[in-house]
Amino acid sequence: MICPSCNNFRPANQELCPHCHAPSPLIADPGTPAGAQSMPTMGNTSPFASSAIRSSNMTAPAGAGTEAYDNSLWAEVMAPQAFSTMSPTNADEPASLLPVPYQPRQAGALPQSLMTMPAGLPVIHTGGDGGALVPAPPTTEPVVHIPPMYTKPRPIIPRYRAISGLLSVLIVFGLLCAGAGYYAKVTGKLTFLHYVLGDARPKNTPPSPVTELPIPPMMLQQGPAFNIIPSATTASKVAFVSNTVVALNPTNQFKVNQAIYLTYSVHPRSPGTVTLKWYTNSTFFNSFDKPVTKAQESTGYAEIQFAQPLEGKVEIYWNNELAVTLLFVVEPS
Repeated sequence: MICPSCNNFRPANQELCPHCHAPSPLIADPGTPAGAQSMPTMGNTSPFASSAIRSSNMTAPAGAGTEAYDNSLWAEVMAPQAFSTMSPTNADEPASLLPVPYQPRQAGALPQSLMTMPAGLPVIHTGGDGGALVPAPPTTEPVVHIPPMYTKPRPIIPRYRAISGLLSVLIVFGLLCAGAGYYAKVTGKLTFLHYVLGDARPKNTPPSPVTELPIPPMMLQQGPAFNIIPSATTASKVAFVSNTVVALNPTNQFKVNQAIYLTYSVHPRSPGTVTLKWYTNSTFFNSFDKPVTKAQESTGYAEIQFAQPLEGKVEIYWNNELAVTLLFVVEPS
């Protein structure tokens, strides 16, 4: 039960309150009518006093002894509105929201109105029909214990998967490098690096196929001035005999870089000029002029070399008039 003086729980007996030492409301005042209860802390000005007297006068039965009492005053005191309007001893303190304990209905017991409790306050029943109601403990979720699923730690990625992944990366990287190198070599992208490093090499040109040149005839081709230069020949060697040039090995076949000697004889009627014109593959190559100062018979010669195979021709002119044409060939060595 609740003490009407301090609003704290106290035993439901006739002893003093253990908190404020106020007399129990169950003790009837011997000098008052039956059912009247003494409230020492409340003065005559308290509205509870007048209500208590009226209730006592209205409900007390006639001829009731001092032991009989009525708890209607206690029901009126413990009504919910009483807690919110006045506290007999602690008027400045907020009203208590503690629930009213259940009391069994007996003679002179508390009415049902004392069972009224503030809304939203949980209670639990801890005894039988006459047990007390106490506040329920706050609801807490139970702790859930999950047993360990793996007792032995293992790696996140298996070893064989890690090794196979590394090998795959290396293989792909090697294929990419080989493909990039082949592409750069085919397209000539590496030429710049060779020039930077200083080891640039010329392109490999396949050698041209060797073809045998036709051997021309040794016969002279005469021109209008043949009577002035009646003889001429090509040779690989010459000899000088008493101011005369003699061809030792007349031929019209020569090798690359081999000396070609041209000898001729002149029978002029007057001074003039001998002109030699050389042709390679029917294309003009070079010309030489050799003046003749005396109108007498004489001989002359010329020497020339070629660095590649060709078909050659030489023309001998007297005063710009063609006298003799010779054909020769230069073959690969």
